[in-house]
Amino acid sequence: MDNLILSFNVVAPLCFVMALGYFLKYLKMFDENTVNVMNNVAFKAFLPCLLFYNIYTTDLGDVINPKLMIFACLSIISLFIILLLVVPCFEKDNSKRGVIIQGIFRSNFVLFGIPVATSLAGEGNIGVTALLIGIVVPTFNVLSVICLEIFRGGKVNIKKVAHGIITNPLIIGSFLGLSIKLLLFIFIILLPPKVLSLVKLFTFIW
Repeated sequence: MDNLILSFNVVAPLCFVMALGYFLKYLKMFDENTVNVMNNVAFKAFLPCLLFYNIYTTDLGDVINPKLMIFACLSIISLFIILLLVVPCFEKDNSKRGVIIQGIFRSNFVLFGIPVATSLAGEGNIGVTALLIGIVVPTFNVLSVICLEIFRGGKVNIKKVAHGIITNPLIIGSFLGLSIKLLLFIFIILLPPKVLSLVKLFTFIW
């Protein structure tokens, strides 16, 4: 019963926020263009700042967990391989196979992972989740391109995939958080409080 209550307390706020967004849109308080702009800003500014802040404020010994990272990566790849074998058995249209496979294995971990982890572990204790996004997102991107190109009959453009990963705001936020944390750990200095407060302000907006 306790686990059920805990699960409800974690998931209910997310459902409420989604329902509120749908209701406000139903009232026409914002249109499709506004939603697209808000999503773009959240993806390119607020969420990267959140990842940066969570990694920076977490102890390095707790953040770096090679076993967890390998497990996450191998789990995604294993599911991807299974889907490559199973989906073609019931979907005969080649143009739909890639989309179906991507829709199944590519989760909303980026959007829901942070809120769920925050509810479970508390603010400031989700550095592992934030860093894990830096592993999961590139894996999703690479496998998605491979999947779509396989069933489209095309070739994977390695340069394009690499460019997409390097310029991904979530990857940049995670990388900067870890890099600055390592540099500050080596030289034993801290970011100015005002800079950190500014970054934290962006996390509240997210």
